[in-house]
Amino acid sequence: MRQDKIATALLDELWDAGFKLNGPECDKVDEIGRRIEGEHAVLLGLLTDCAAVLRTIDPDDSDEAEKLAALLGAIDRAQAPSRHQGALL
Repeated sequence: MRQDKIATALLDELWDAGFKLNGPECDKVDEIGRRIEGEHAVLLGLLTDCAAVLRTIDPDDSDEAEKLAALLGAIDRAQAPSRHQGALL
């Protein structure tokens, strides 16, 4: 469950920063984690739609082709950052 990982990561970061949280505060962190996960899913969906539209564009010249390729590459890196870790930008 990705949401649980986000909430756990948030709690760990807060704990490491010296914040000691009680039950209601942990529930708030869980709520924030769920909101972040929902926003993440929406943004990934929008990026997928944008990439699909960009792929339909037939570039007029090599400069436009390079710019489209750069945009598609940036979208791909945003969608799957772990696949690109350690790669040169």
